[in-house]
Amino acid sequence: QEGDTLQLINPISIVTTTNKDKDGNITGYTVTFTDTVTKQVITTLDVTTAKVTDNPTMFNVNLGTLVDKPVTPVVPTIKTKAHTKDGDQTIQKVEVSKKTPVYDKIMTTNAIKGDQMVASLHRIVTDKDGKVTESKIIRTLNFTVDDEIVKSQEKQIESTVDTTKDADVPETSTVTYVWTEDLFDEGKNPKTDEPKAKHDDFKDQDQTLTVEKVKKPVTPPSSTTPSSSKPTTPTTPKVSLPTTGSETGDMIMYGGALAVLIALGTGAVYYMKKKKSTKEEV
Repeated sequence: QEGDTLQLINPISIVTTTNKDKDGNITGYTVTFTDTVTKQVITTLDVTTAKVTDNPTMFNVNLGTLVDKPVTPVVPTIKTKAHTKDGDQTIQKVEVSKKTPVYDKIMTTNAIKGDQMVASLHRIVTDKDGKVTESKIIRTLNFTVDDEIVKSQEKQIESTVDTTKDADVPETSTVTYVWTEDLFDEGKNPKTDEPKAKHDDFKDQDQTLTVEKVKKPVTPPSSTTPSSSKPTTPTTPKVSLPTTGSETGDMIMYGGALAVLIALGTGAVYYMKKKKSTKEEV
């Protein structure tokens, strides 16, 4: 009761378990009171058999404990599972485009109708040591928890990103896309108020998509023959007497032929002189 106004409470589940001694004799009962909506245990009572009245299944309960005991508020939780179009968590080379589709499956507990959900997609670049060199939000999606989400406690969201420039980062760097979510009560301002639940662990692989590294083509070594290596020109042997004696071999052959001609000429002169002298003697 608040002032003069009565407030309805959620249905309560009462479960009793028996306590026994070493011989199996019942010594008492433990009674557990649970909120059937929030699943919270409101209180537990231990009742001995001495306090049981009327018959073994009846006992007195102080109902004041249900009113006086403070109830801890239920805190919603958020988990996600990011994925690409083919269902994995790697943006492969064949998926790179100006509109690469990316998805996130959001799983909540205790989200109620009217709650506001803000989902953000971050592009993060890390160097070879894992240090963040670039981080920015590139997409923000907002939606309200409806009856369908309350029933399933799930919501799948999707967006597109330009991944064509991800190959421009240094070869030792890694590009990832990370989803984060914040849940706000109905009527709260997501820009100024604190969320009642959040999912923002940037190291959680479940909410992370990684861009596949593409090896840059390697230029093959030049096939040009080094300048220091000079090809050997094969020598063709001479087989005939050339018309012009321009090389040493040709000169030797030509000179030899000339010597034969001169020798023949000298013999003829000598023969002619000998014949003349014979005639004169007669």
